[in-house]
Amino acid sequence: MNPGDTTPPTTARGTRWRRRLHLASIVVFLAAILAPTVDTFLRTDEVRGPGPEMRSAAKRPHWRGTQTAMSTWPAAYEAYFVDTCGLRDVLMRLNSLAKYYVFGVSPSPVQVVGRHGWIFYAGDRSMEVHRGTFPFEPGDLERWAGELENRRRSLEAVGCRYLFVIVPNKETIYPEFVDPSITRIAPTRFDVFHEYVRTHTSVDLLDLRPAMAEAKKNDTGPMDVLYTPHGTHWTARGTQVAYQQLVRRVAQIFPGTTYVPPEEFDVAPTPYGTDTFAVNLYLEGILRQPGTLLYHRGGPTHWVKERRDAPPRWRRTQAEGENRLPHTLLFHDSFGPFVYDQLADSFSILDTHEGEYETRSVEAGATKLVIEMWVERYLVNHAPRADRDERVGSLRQMFDLAPHRLFALDAASNNYQPFEGGHLEPVSTPDGPAVTLWRTTVKGGLRTHVFRSPPRGDVLAHVVLDCDRPATLEIMWRETNGPEFNRARRALLPLREGPFETVESLPALGKDCEILLRPTEPDARITLRTFEVRSVEAP
Repeated sequence: MNPGDTTPPTTARGTRWRRRLHLASIVVFLAAILAPTVDTFLRTDEVRGPGPEMRSAAKRPHWRGTQTAMSTWPAAYEAYFVDTCGLRDVLMRLNSLAKYYVFGVSPSPVQVVGRHGWIFYAGDRSMEVHRGTFPFEPGDLERWAGELENRRRSLEAVGCRYLFVIVPNKETIYPEFVDPSITRIAPTRFDVFHEYVRTHTSVDLLDLRPAMAEAKKNDTGPMDVLYTPHGTHWTARGTQVAYQQLVRRVAQIFPGTTYVPPEEFDVAPTPYGTDTFAVNLYLEGILRQPGTLLYHRGGPTHWVKERRDAPPRWRRTQAEGENRLPHTLLFHDSFGPFVYDQLADSFSILDTHEGEYETRSVEAGATKLVIEMWVERYLVNHAPRADRDERVGSLRQMFDLAPHRLFALDAASNNYQPFEGGHLEPVSTPDGPAVTLWRTTVKGGLRTHVFRSPPRGDVLAHVVLDCDRPATLEIMWRETNGPEFNRARRALLPLREGPFETVESLPALGKDCEILLRPTEPDARITLRTFEVRSVEAP
């Protein structure tokens, strides 16, 4: 203490501690505001980006100095910054921890938290459907019945049977785990759809709800169940119920055929969760649930003959054993892979196709059964087409005979334009002018000029192209005064490297319509030689 200092010792010590506290606060504050900037140099945009949310980050916009760029660049850069800012993934994880574990709510708008920490998918208006507050629009049920009945008739014409299966949403089987505020007040779409199709068509319809409800009685707790508590798909027990119902129904359709008894499949625990929203919610490694797998006690009795792992995925398997269930084609959504291997053991040949029904996948004379298996949400996100007469195996012949040309891509006259980041380059080929298409944005593609389409009847698109790598061509259509291009009105063409030709059947497009073509893979270059649309009805 200095001779002239009259400050009491305790006050001086308090002042020094306050200075140290203030200094520490300044250091922590500076570290906090500088950490995101430092992180932008230490890690890539991809690592910090919204990959767990099952989407790609917005691209960094390029400054071009034009008047248009000056007006659009700020919003584009803001979207890029929001998706890739420093420590984004860390902050999202902290946000999820607080919301799920402290407040018991979901950090994501497409998931909701129910009782006992169960998580339910809320996309496709699932909670409204569960309550019964999102019914079908007038005419929807007639269109559904018309589409399925047309499909049944067209398949029976080539000696093929048809089975339509709806997989119940998790909340349909386990409503007791949904948040108590989400109460059912009216019949669901599933209820109304099942009754209407059963009474107004001859379609063979398999309802899994009764079997699931019966198997649910054997649950031993909130984690020993038929659906994953933190996901949306089946556990091994749920898969076993679905397998049992499917093979028994197919054996009824084809008497005298055999299948692997469900009792030969065992449920085994696995150290990792087979289906969970933990990754999507940035809670991977923290939000855990027991996992189970269903396996054949004697080992697989099938082998894979062909497969495609890039979307849309497909696989062909062949099974051992005498008089197995017949050659079958299964169209499915994300529930399909959960029962692939079990079904493959029981079908002589099983073709599995991820995505919408398409006639060209049916091998007339060889395919004996077509199964469509969709989760209950399909009744919301699928747009049925009652006027589509799907004549199996004759699309090219129908196109050649169709008298009315609606549109033909002309590389010389430029009756097309780029769409939102699509790049188009006219090229010369030995067969004449063509257009090379690639994209740099998610929505980029080739947009046709507006053309007139008939209100009903077959509309056929003849596509001839070359692709520089395996890819998928997305064909989307819209009326000019209708909704924007969306997944409810599209067809997907899986492409291999090299030349490709097909005829695709489209619904009646509307009076004045346009078509969008775009590769789903951003690095794929597609050279369009022919894109022509015809109809059997006059526009």
